Amino acid sequence: MISIRQAVDKYTAGVDSVGIVSHVSPDGDGFASSLALQEILRAKGINAEIIVDAGDFSRYDYLEGSQRSIFYDPQMGYRTLIILDCNSASRLGERRELIHRAQHVLVIDHHEHENGIIPNVYQHISTAEVCVGTILYKAFQRDFKNLNEKSRKYIAECLYTSIINDTNNFTNINTNREVLRIASELCHLGLDPVWIHNSYFSDYEPQKLKLITEVLSTLDQHHQNRIVTIYSTLQMLNRYAQPIEALDDMTKWVQGLKGVDAIIYLKEMEPKVFKVSLRSPLADVNRIAVAYGGGGHKSASGLTIRGDQSYVMELMVKEMADALDRCCR
Repeated sequence: MISIRQAVDKYTAGVDSVGIVSHVSPDGDGFASSLALQEILRAKGINAEIIVDAGDFSRYDYLEGSQRSIFYDPQMGYRTLIILDCNSASRLGERRELIHRAQHVLVIDHHEHENGIIPNVYQHISTAEVCVGTILYKAFQRDFKNLNEKSRKYIAECLYTSIINDTNNFTNINTNREVLRIASELCHLGLDPVWIHNSYFSDYEPQKLKLITEVLSTLDQHHQNRIVTIYSTLQMLNRYAQPIEALDDMTKWVQGLKGVDAIIYLKEMEPKVFKVSLRSPLADVNRIAVAYGGGGHKSASGLTIRGDQSYVMELMVKEMADALDRCCR
């Protein structure tokens, strides 16, 4: 199989523009990796556009995220489409139509195979990688020396954001020697790790903190206290005038609790539609997510489900309890 770098060069050669997409409501890995790849392609003289679904991307103002991305329009089409941090068409939302209009589709991801695998010309899925950011770094690092200082620094900032998102600033169980090495090498390209951490994790206003506090007040324990649950509602968001993206990292606030083996977070996206985040260092939560049309990693996965909050929570707690019992027999 040809390398990522060779595939990107092959399928972007001679095209007017390239589309880059990640999953709906992209996180710091999917979105920041998209920004990094866009800059890499632009340095090669290729017009690359990042297409996002509806949302608030002000969190990425330090990376010029809003200026460097465009919202999806049904009339859009690209000869070459690159999909990052996702390998299921269902996770692209309405933008999945771009797949059918593209002549060439490239998938670069680090998640387990999900539902509805995307038909493509080229696919690179490495579940051993911490994030897509490390995949892109390894694929294109030899190109960095040919870039100007501004581009090198910008790409490094994007890739570092990808890393600290998926490692929760090097505190998740996926943190290893390799990712620390890459982070160190990115620092040598001129980025300021403290500035990026503060920009990404700490740059929020009092109203957001009040919202987080209310969500944490919903904390409950189940299954001999081994499972912790929290939830958020649209009413909470409205009460503090915060966008849905304000709650993107809620699970980090309850990680590491003594005696807790699993976390379930329900985030209401629309009336009676919940995005469910599942975390566990013991149970295979990806198996649960895939069963309901989602996906991710063995220790961290997600899904979207419709129903009353109490029903969804009861269902997810049962699934998680069963998963914990299976792994501990």
